[in-house]
Amino acid sequence: MAAVSSERTYHDASGVRVTTTRMVFPSARYVTRDVISVEFVVDTESAIGSYVVMALGAALFFYGAFTGTLWGFSGVVAILGAQLRLLRRRTRRGYGVRITTSAGSKIAFAARDRTLVEDVAAAVRQAIASPTDPPAPSAPHRRRR
Repeated sequence: MAAVSSERTYHDASGVRVTTTRMVFPSARYVTRDVISVEFVVDTESAIGSYVVMALGAALFFYGAFTGTLWGFSGVVAILGAQLRLLRRRTRRGYGVRITTSAGSKIAFAARDRTLVEDVAAAVRQAIASPTDPPAPSAPHRRRR
């Protein structure tokens, strides 16, 4: 007589399988009981660097204009480069599932499809919250005389 498996599957698509006992992602595998928490994260590209380069380019441009040197040309190149970088900047966001274990946290799954990533995060939350092992039978109590 074969043993009945009590493993429940919460998600099984896009290379991700989340069950009550294990989580298999394209980049890693985890035992469900080792996962402490899960977080849905949004990855956006920062434009701060481009703005800093544009400010430095403007300073170089004005320095070159007042001193009559070629630093002004370098400033124009820096401004144009920063503008090009801002125009080519990634406009679509990336989404991910961050898993935290006793070894630390790591982005376990990432995709551009927000709905897919939210579904995976919800499945991981359900798997963490579900009891994985049945309670151990308690020992019979003996009466003392």
